[in-house]
Amino acid sequence: MASRSLAATRPSSPHPEAHPGRRRPLRPLLAVAAVGALLLAVPLAASGAFYGSFALSDGIAPGVTVAGLSVGGLTVDQTAAALDDLWNRQLRLEVVDPPTGRAWTIMPAELGLSVDARQTAESAYSVGREQQLIEAVQKAATSLQQGIDVDPVVNVDLAAARRSLEAMAPTVGTPPQDASMEIIDGSLRIHPGLDGRMLDIDATLELMAADPAALLLRYGFVPLIFIPQPPAIADVQAAADQAERLLAAPAQLVAYDPVTDETLTWSPDRATIGGWIRVAEGGTPESIKLDPARISASIDEWATSLGAERHIDVAAAAAALQGTMLGSPARTIVITYRPTIYVAQGGESLAAIGFRHGLPTWKIQEYNPSTSPYLALPAGTQITLPPKDAMLLLPVVPDKRIVISISEQHMWTYEDGALRSEHVISTGIARSPTLPGLFQVLSHIEDAYASRWDLWMPHFLGIYDALPGFTNGIHGLPLLSSGVRLWGNVLGRPASYGCIILDLDAAEDAYTWAEDGVVVEIRR
Repeated sequence: MASRSLAATRPSSPHPEAHPGRRRPLRPLLAVAAVGALLLAVPLAASGAFYGSFALSDGIAPGVTVAGLSVGGLTVDQTAAALDDLWNRQLRLEVVDPPTGRAWTIMPAELGLSVDARQTAESAYSVGREQQLIEAVQKAATSLQQGIDVDPVVNVDLAAARRSLEAMAPTVGTPPQDASMEIIDGSLRIHPGLDGRMLDIDATLELMAADPAALLLRYGFVPLIFIPQPPAIADVQAAADQAERLLAAPAQLVAYDPVTDETLTWSPDRATIGGWIRVAEGGTPESIKLDPARISASIDEWATSLGAERHIDVAAAAAALQGTMLGSPARTIVITYRPTIYVAQGGESLAAIGFRHGLPTWKIQEYNPSTSPYLALPAGTQITLPPKDAMLLLPVVPDKRIVISISEQHMWTYEDGALRSEHVISTGIARSPTLPGLFQVLSHIEDAYASRWDLWMPHFLGIYDALPGFTNGIHGLPLLSSGVRLWGNVLGRPASYGCIILDLDAAEDAYTWAEDGVVVEIRR
């Protein structure tokens, strides 16, 4: 505890008693002579009456003030009570936050500050009652003529002050604000970092201890001292640059429908892309990430526009789109199809329904295992139709396509959407027809042998199984074991047992050009 005080010793009696029969010593006589000389400065009678009256009283000398408060004539108890009421009970102290100008009022005791009213009153009482008589008379005269102001004794309880400052520290301090960024409707907004501050309790206590009286009585406030607190993340410009790169990236999803032979492109706008970007803490480029879940949600929403029958592998599409945005080559997603429900007309069989929809009987029975393939179905019977792409068993080659027309006995090949070649063909005869539908090049056999007819089929491209283990395909003019070349003069009309026949050069060209996975569309 630090304190300032003025101590005084109150005499036991204002007038020492005389002792009869004892000669007065020379020293007191000299002192009285000195007093007499001093009192020549004021009217003699008045001065003598003043000092005598004052010395015999219990009151404080006239003209004495305590920090401007007049206490002359009051007793020590009266003065102590007045000082305690004024400064310890009524006085309010301001706590000031200099950087902001904010201030609030508290009781001084809340900060451990107090006026020692009793000690201050005794200091005021000691004026004119000094041990040296000459000094005492001088002080009494000065007080009467000019007034004497006594400094209050102010104490500071640093332990109590610390407790109060610790309690207010959370409310007066300001946490730093890290720099941050956000993306709103595809636009970047950067919020700079802001310094915070923390109450410096030790420095504030040191200031209070240095001159508590000045803080309490002269200034009437205690200034708080703060320590700056810089933000952990002061700059996010590098993260903002990375986010801008993603917003400007060529975000595009390419989806190919092998059934309709169309390519669909979806290009999300900046606002949509902005919703995919996840901003983590750190302010570095690595803190900017694409959120696969958000991308998938957007793709799933777009996929609903394709209709209930078509389907997209959303996870694969999201990975492809994200890869494109991060600089990987664009990747085409293949649209797939879902099964549908078909209501049979009276007299239809699974075989007839399958032929009508371009599906082998065995494939449609896979989806309806409890239904006989050849028996007529009652009208209204619901069966499950396999997906339209059910016969596409290999990964689809999106940039090549073979189109065959049974009615026109013609075949066309396309590459990148452009016609590459066209050929006159022969398809299956009526009792062993070529099945219309959507198929695929499944195999390459340089010279396939058909034991049932004892013939060789050059440059054979297997495209579908008419029956399990019995594959129809595209090939050149067949050759019997006897060396006879068949059907060279009948191209342009049905002649085969289900295969698609080309001349030898056309067959070789198709065999070399069409890899496994190329879609073969056979139209009626």
